[in-house]
Amino acid sequence: PSTHSHFGASSSYRWINCPASVALCAKAPKQESSFEANEGTAAHELAEMSLISRKMPKHYVGQSIKVDNTIFEVDEEMAENVSVYVMEILKVASVKTNPGVKDKYEIEIKFNLDWLGRDGMWGTCDANLPDREHRKLHVFDLKYGEHSPVVAENNFQLMYYALGILGKYPQDTFDVVRL
Repeated sequence: PSTHSHFGASSSYRWINCPASVALCAKAPKQESSFEANEGTAAHELAEMSLISRKMPKHYVGQSIKVDNTIFEVDEEMAENVSVYVMEILKVASVKTNPGVKDKYEIEIKFNLDWLGRDGMWGTCDANLPDREHRKLHVFDLKYGEHSPVVAENNFQLMYYALGILGKYPQDTFDVVRL
């Protein structure tokens, strides 16, 4: 879907702490996406292109990515920042780093949390690696922009994504989830 869940991952920090905010936000006027949000979407598209092609983001420097009505040129800074994310995924997926890994990473995986008994909770996980051999699920989320650093530990958005991906597998598939 092109809309966001009212109980979405990116706003989970808000609605977990203030459940009434869901109803209040539903009444608020729809806001257009900001330049910064669109730039983040362009960075996500760059990451996706890199992971699909297995070419580092610097390969795409000079290319354009259109988001809504804005065209973003992949520059050195964007490529360098997105490379940190891409390299982490490739490292975890590497047999050299993770001997015995047989599964492939997945990108932009859509999921819902209906299995928890709550309708209206769904989203898209940026990337994950279901390492069934080691019974470990790796969940990745690209953060891009000049905001405060985002910590993975106790991160509601990442935990939401993990639940979404866990729901795609039999209950006893993983012992560890790494965010």
